Amino acid sequence: MTDTKINLCYPCGFFRPTDTEDPIAGEFEFRDGAVWPKTAVVFWDKLNALEKNEVCASSGGTLAEDGSIQIESLNENWKIDAARETVLKSGPQRAEGCADWDRQIPFLILVYLVSAQSGPASYDMVLPRDLFKGFDLFRNSLDMDIQGIVKAFGHDGEGFLNAATRLGGHRIQGGDVAVRFHIFPKFPVDYILWLGDEEFPASLTILVDRSTPQHVTGDAIGVAVNLLCRRLCSQAIAAPSSA
Repeated sequence: MTDTKINLCYPCGFFRPTDTEDPIAGEFEFRDGAVWPKTAVVFWDKLNALEKNEVCASSGGTLAEDGSIQIESLNENWKIDAARETVLKSGPQRAEGCADWDRQIPFLILVYLVSAQSGPASYDMVLPRDLFKGFDLFRNSLDMDIQGIVKAFGHDGEGFLNAATRLGGHRIQGGDVAVRFHIFPKFPVDYILWLGDEEFPASLTILVDRSTPQHVTGDAIGVAVNLLCRRLCSQAIAAPSSA
């Protein structure tokens, strides 16, 4: 197996999410309802230097008549204006039940647009730690909230499926109930849930596409999946359980 280079996009490769509008130690700023790391300027420069048609072809986005790029994330459509350096969602500007998603996803969209390469996703789904040899992608600050999802849906498969469907996920084979999301067109993520019973506790496995590092930087993968975990958990609060 050949080592995959770990490209990073956040300052010092370390991400600290914020729910406030206060910059964090000069590393982040709050603008247009989103949190932007200081590295954002590098990615805006890259995007403005690229041909928009090529960006759309590589990312799975579309080029609008006004010159903006549109990209789908889950069940939402986002508009990227490179000249004005804005990333805005079509429709409600706050994601129901998880405002942190709307704060963080604009930068991740920008990173994806300049990182995505030609060629489709492989749909060879693997554990996140298998993406980078010898590197556990989700430890420390990038831990996924697996236990949050298990707590919310570990005995409610129908509720899990309904919550996932509301976010644009669709059912696949696996576990007691499994769902595939597309965080971005070339960034599929599978959630495989085994429900708990008297003998065994509930458990969750998250798989990502083996080709994802070709389209998304290493730390952005962890942040995006972590945000999706939190947003999925919020759906358990937004809607009554079917159990």
